[in-house]
Amino acid sequence: MMGKDWQKLIFVSSLFVILQVSNLFAYPWPFKQMTTNQQKIRQTVGAYRATNRFHNGIDVVPADSSDLRVYAILKANITSIWSSGLRLGNFVYEHISVDSSIIERAAEEGFPFEVEQGTLIGEIVFSAGTDHLHFIEGPAGGTKTNPLNSLSTFNDSTKPTVDSFKIFKENQSTEITSDIIYGKIDLRVKGYDKMDSGMGTSDHSGKVMPYKLGYKIIDKTSNVAKYDRFTTNPTIRFVNVPSNTNVGYIHEGITSIDPEYWVTNESLDGAIPTNKYWNAKQKKGADYNIDAKINSEIESQTPDGKYKVQVLLGDNRNNINVINNNSEKIR
Repeated sequence: MMGKDWQKLIFVSSLFVILQVSNLFAYPWPFKQMTTNQQKIRQTVGAYRATNRFHNGIDVVPADSSDLRVYAILKANITSIWSSGLRLGNFVYEHISVDSSIIERAAEEGFPFEVEQGTLIGEIVFSAGTDHLHFIEGPAGGTKTNPLNSLSTFNDSTKPTVDSFKIFKENQSTEITSDIIYGKIDLRVKGYDKMDSGMGTSDHSGKVMPYKLGYKIIDKTSNVAKYDRFTTNPTIRFVNVPSNTNVGYIHEGITSIDPEYWVTNESLDGAIPTNKYWNAKQKKGADYNIDAKINSEIESQTPDGKYKVQVLLGDNRNNINVINNNSEKIR
């Protein structure tokens, strides 16, 4: 290397899974036995769709397949009705046949008109794959929120799965297989979440999108995290639905059953990514490369040395799973 001292980062593979609960405003399921009856989740917020967009709600399959009736989850105004659904306050019910009593009230009273919690509003009609309710939370024309954050009676004790992660050169172009890393890099993780036994359907074998994704850079000698992009500031979190312009920044192999995610991107709660890499390059002395200073925060916390990287996935409930490979390989 012409006698120049380059930063060397020796990677030790480490996979880690953790999750978090958020329950800002509790409301019941939109089916019978609304406060206690567990329902099946077919897909969650953040799933990729073939039209190059993110899934903007959750797909719920009633626990009782013989009863597809849906009800108002709270006392609120119905503000619009269309051929396959309606808006109730801050919520959208899609893939339903609206009940005739609701249609009659709309014709007689106009919009908006109020219904009580528990009012029958319609019945699920056939939709692709499995009969389900597409349930959206968020204002018309505004940011959509993940309903699983607030469904207090939703139970999920099954741990998310992290299959693997890979390291790529900046701009996600060439995979790096050496354990000694230079320059700007991206981390790509493959994994998914899965619901409790009995919750899965034929849709992708019950696999759904994780809720929270990120990584940690840990000093190999001290075992102390020098940089944490998960615990308090994950790089991807499906609290809200990200902008569809970010699909390519978040997903790789986006049509596969087990998606891969770029966890080094800045895409917290739908924000446009500001960085697309971790800057692992440092060139000391007179030959210092100013281009390597773009991400100075990580650079200052990870000087020359050996590090292991933990890639983390989480869901909306408090389960923890650790897959940790502490073998060290140096080329």
